[in-house]
Amino acid sequence: MIIDEKVFLDLAYEFKTWKEAYLEKGELLPKNDTEKMYWEENINRTLPFTINLGFIDTKFLPNRSSHLPLNAQINNTMSNVTRRLKDKHGFTTKGSSVRIYKDVDSFYCQQCRNIDAIIASK
Repeated sequence: MIIDEKVFLDLAYEFKTWKEAYLEKGELLPKNDTEKMYWEENINRTLPFTINLGFIDTKFLPNRSSHLPLNAQINNTMSNVTRRLKDKHGFTTKGSSVRIYKDVDSFYCQQCRNIDAIIASK
């Protein structure tokens, strides 16, 4: 996780750019029906909800450097980390992603929501 208002705002802007390029301009299209399903969910529900809470998970934005260069760079870096962990240390993971928080308060509030959900599930 990263706490950085500028990175958060830049990714929120990339989300807006992606949404416009896909829904309004038709410049960016999903590769297949499965990707389309995820894009629709992420554009209409997931990302507006999490952005409102003060964070963005990079895995919910596409890795299209033409419209989302910062997200593509972050996810490429995380892919390199995953590969190096395996190559250098034998650690295997399903993958990696990053959650970018707008500020410390957003991070703290999300941790409280997570703890409350754990307590409520018991």
